[in-house]
Amino acid sequence: MRRASFLLAFSALITTACDGEPVIPPLPDRGPMTLDAGVDAGPPEPVCDDGVRAGDETGIDCGGSCPACEPGNPCREAQDCSSGVCERSFCLVASCTDGVRNGSETGTDCGGDCALCPGGETCTSNDECLSGRCRGGECAASSCEDGRQNGSETDIDCGGDMCPQCAGGLSCLDRDDCVSGICAAGECTSPACNDRRQNQDETSVDCGGSICPACRDGLACNIDVDCENMRCISGGCVSCMDRVRNADETGVDCGGPTCGACVDGQTCVADADCLNGSCLDGLCVSCMDGELNQDETDIDCGGSLCAGCLIGGACTVDADCASEDCQMGQCRGRGDTCAPGDVIVLTTGTQTINWVASRNDYLTAGVSCTGTSIDGPDVVMQYTATVDGFVSWEMTKPASTRYVVVVSDAPCGTTAELSCVTDYSPTVLRGQFPVTTGTTYTFYVADTTSGTMPLVNPFDFTLNEVVPPCAPGSGGMVGTTVTRLSTSLSGTSFSEYYLVADDSPTGYLYVGGSSNTYRIPKVGGMAEDIEALASLTFSEQGYELAVAGSEVFTVDSTSSSTGRLYRITSDGGATWTRQDYATFSPTPSDDFRSAVSDGTDLYLITHEFTTTVSTEIWRVPLAAPSVPATATLVGSIPHRYCTGLALDTRYFYTACQTGDEVVRVDRTTFATEVMSGLIDLSSTRNAVHAHDLDTDGVADVLYVNSATEAAHFICGLDTAAPFTGPLVSWGGSTSNYGLAFDAASATLYGWDDDTREIIQIR
Repeated sequence: MRRASFLLAFSALITTACDGEPVIPPLPDRGPMTLDAGVDAGPPEPVCDDGVRAGDETGIDCGGSCPACEPGNPCREAQDCSSGVCERSFCLVASCTDGVRNGSETGTDCGGDCALCPGGETCTSNDECLSGRCRGGECAASSCEDGRQNGSETDIDCGGDMCPQCAGGLSCLDRDDCVSGICAAGECTSPACNDRRQNQDETSVDCGGSICPACRDGLACNIDVDCENMRCISGGCVSCMDRVRNADETGVDCGGPTCGACVDGQTCVADADCLNGSCLDGLCVSCMDGELNQDETDIDCGGSLCAGCLIGGACTVDADCASEDCQMGQCRGRGDTCAPGDVIVLTTGTQTINWVASRNDYLTAGVSCTGTSIDGPDVVMQYTATVDGFVSWEMTKPASTRYVVVVSDAPCGTTAELSCVTDYSPTVLRGQFPVTTGTTYTFYVADTTSGTMPLVNPFDFTLNEVVPPCAPGSGGMVGTTVTRLSTSLSGTSFSEYYLVADDSPTGYLYVGGSSNTYRIPKVGGMAEDIEALASLTFSEQGYELAVAGSEVFTVDSTSSSTGRLYRITSDGGATWTRQDYATFSPTPSDDFRSAVSDGTDLYLITHEFTTTVSTEIWRVPLAAPSVPATATLVGSIPHRYCTGLALDTRYFYTACQTGDEVVRVDRTTFATEVMSGLIDLSSTRNAVHAHDLDTDGVADVLYVNSATEAAHFICGLDTAAPFTGPLVSWGGSTSNYGLAFDAASATLYGWDDDTREIIQIR
């Protein structure tokens, strides 16, 4: 027999293919395999028998200072492994090509189950040596180590009947002469992961081991890392998607400790094998077969095995119903309709709302605060007020999913809106509305088509009654009377980002954005095109305009050190010009979208969104004797997406969209306090104004506008919990920016970007 003793060790690694040498395809990309094997500084001493990976262990109770790990466990270095081989962060099974003496080998990669050993390698018997002579525990040299091609060798010291197989590039007569098992045109090819031979330390043809990609399902493996799906069971890669019941599955591709639970009708051994948690007589029982069976009270519901039935389903006891309300053999709803007994009655404090509702009954026509379609069902809840004041509420919701809550003081089922609140990103939805003692208010809660999560069940809902420390229209506060004033811009289309008032009660309002700037009398009427009068271009207009006495400035949203602030008049508009007013050094971290004056200086705030960069506040002197003036960075705050800027003698005030926080900033220390988290702020543009009612130099009330046709107020600023409430609303449109404040007349001005009207609020 040709080279029988030598081939005994290697024949298991070579798989015979079809006649002729194969065409080698491109090498597949296994992709990176990483393992976080790092250890924190100063680990505790490991306990090597506690069943937990701790200390410097690389696997559970092995590696590091514990005993070496068996193949398949994580590792950092060779000594972590019983095989002495750590590749790709896992301990591998000993092989005849790993360069380590391990397994049954007597020498390095020879003897035992591997090839015969050359001279100088350790041995225990003659039949472990190429020379056939084991002397003093060491193989004597053979003719396969004399540096000559002799005997039946096909190249120097390799090939033929007796010598080891030849490496790639050496001469051969047939594939038995080659380590790779491929002899092409008289020359051995090098072993590769695309040569259609099982060689190297591959566990199956061209896959597995320390070098080649992982094996697909059904191929041989030694450890999990040999398999694409990281499951090596009984020497084979096993999948939970191969449509075969194998390994430890109880059903086809399901059940057992490896695969997921089985659907109804599949075989099982224990309840844990079933998706519905019920294994009876070796089968997962069905609560989804569309039939009335088992002990169900209605089709696929009720009884001891299936879920409770929905509204209208047949029942025997309350437990047969999802609502736990069985009346006269039929399940009733909880929060489903306005029918007596269905409406969820709210109390003050936090309550968990378990609801059962089947469809969208009342929000079918859409709502004012979002154009997104309502998915439903809508859950109906009610509260009867015990104070004259406000009710504040909040509910839990998934992130990145839009919910909507509509509140009405009309009879249940009539959805005339008193309040409409919606939001997408946060995990809490909050709202507030005015209440009168004895009045019942109905809440309609629903999810929308924006986001993937349906209305969660249950959800937490918190409700509190508040008697505010201030009241619109009293004590000098702006009131709630809204008057619409027409303008000559009614047929003009432009994007508006700001609305700014000058200091005179009989003066002007400025409205515009990045491509238009207009001036309109505060009483309405004819608009002046300031863009044309001052010869402004797109690069000299932006998200803000500032009025400081007789000086008017535009703020461009550039990120450079110049071209950020332009003075367009210094005489109240008697003449118009265009001056690049200030230089900024170092360059501000982001663009400016808000500015405010204290009569001496102009302050601007950056619109920062990067979490590692602070929002900056800069100062520019007014009436500078020479232009450009030098701007100064006065401080920074750790908040994001901040727009709208107001001030008094002690504080700045701004609205930061991240967290929906209206923030007060100490002008000396730049310490911040959150005044409110109840207004749904915009990441593009907000407006904030400070109102000093008692003329002590410190604001008593803030007025805020985000991106909707509404204004809010915040008062009790020096209390532990400042109060936030709605002031007025003049429509439901979004992307509607701008709120101006005339402190002298205690008047706010809004803008309706649909009708191009001024909204006067007094």
